[in-house]
Amino acid sequence: MKYLIRLKKNKARAHLWNGSDTVCRMWSTGGLRAKKQFVVCDTSEGRKICHMCQSVANKNPPSKMEEVVVWGDNWEDEPAFNPF
Repeated sequence: MKYLIRLKKNKARAHLWNGSDTVCRMWSTGGLRAKKQFVVCDTSEGRKICHMCQSVANKNPPSKMEEVVVWGDNWEDEPAFNPF
């Protein structure tokens, strides 16, 4: 599983990322603003996980979630995430 993390807010929760949206759908519905800097990581970097992402992921088996896009080994080398 990949995680969507906001770069400049260390206490912000990590969201589970399914390759095109957060599992809780906050990305596609505008709850997370695209103009903020986000990055997709292999780990949650020690942050708490979004409660809704956890709940939805526990209800849906991984086989039904979209395939995760792999961007690289080191998230710090990747540019800030911008879907546009």
